[in-house]
Amino acid sequence: MQNNRIILAIVAAVFVWGTVLAVGTYFSRFLPANSSHVGRFLMVQGCVLAFLMFWLALLIYRRRMPRRSAAAQTPPDQAPRSPAQS
Repeated sequence: MQNNRIILAIVAAVFVWGTVLAVGTYFSRFLPANSSHVGRFLMVQGCVLAFLMFWLALLIYRRRMPRRSAAAQTPPDQAPRSPAQS
C-alpha cells in the first residue's frame, strides 16, 4: 500500500511538472508571431501524458506477471547438461 502512495505521488508530480512546462510554452514570448501557442501547449502536455500512460501500463503489466518462487528456479550448478557437455 505504501508503494502505491509513492508511485501516485510521483505520477502527480510529473503531471504537475509537465503542466507547468506546457503553460510556459503557451505564454512564451520567444515564439515567432505566426506559431500556434495552443499547439505547443498540447504537444508538451501530450508527451507528458503519453509518458505517464506508458509508465503506468508497464507497472500494471509487471504487477500482473506471475512471480517465480525460489523453489521453482534451478540453480546453475544443478542445471541439466546436454550430451555434448558430458
